Amino acid sequence: MLRAIICLCFVTIAVGQVIRVGPCVWENRTSGINFNFTGMLGEWHQIRRIPNPEETGQCSTLNLEVNATIPLPVVKITHKEVHDKHLHTRVGQIVPKNMSLEVFSIIYDNLTYDSVVALTDYAKYAVLYSCMPIPSSNNSAVVAWVYGRNTSLSQIDATIVQAFISGDEDLRNASWVETSHTKDACSTSGSVISQLSPIVGFFCLMIFGRKTLISC
Repeated sequence: MLRAIICLCFVTIAVGQVIRVGPCVWENRTSGINFNFTGMLGEWHQIRRIPNPEETGQCSTLNLEVNATIPLPVVKITHKEVHDKHLHTRVGQIVPKNMSLEVFSIIYDNLTYDSVVALTDYAKYAVLYSCMPIPSSNNSAVVAWVYGRNTSLSQIDATIVQAFISGDEDLRNASWVETSHTKDACSTSGSVISQLSPIVGFFCLMIFGRKTLISC
């Protein structure tokens, strides 16, 4: 069993998740955005991402909607992606964490991403930044995604997003991967299967995190 977990760990580290030296830093993460979460509701197509243990597929989308079936308004988040012709779906919720810093938590089962919308114009593009403490460590793991209202960004919008990434100390040296939305990438056999356990992902970081640190 340990051998199998270690194999998964090498896969996890190889895909380029960013490890921060020290804790997550949220100050000035959203400066100048004048954030309005209502503007984020609806469907977003993933353009690219920093690889992470929880996402291995293509044709990835997020849908954000207000859940009106419970007493207090909660934003429901549905993430879908296609891997090996199988559809993976995760459903969670978004709850405020630090209103003054515009930090919110994305909660999927036993995994929580503390996040901010680092850049957006609401109508065409968004950069989602997440940071999580690594268990039994003083360091933290950073993941991020670029989303669009369509499956690709215009040249102007892509330039704006890239300029932002290039100016961010956590994101500019990351190994980003493009997300495909071709007909072949999005075709499925109709099955829904589970993804790599977040427990395994964090166990990998606990074992190998100190050997893959990058200073920010």
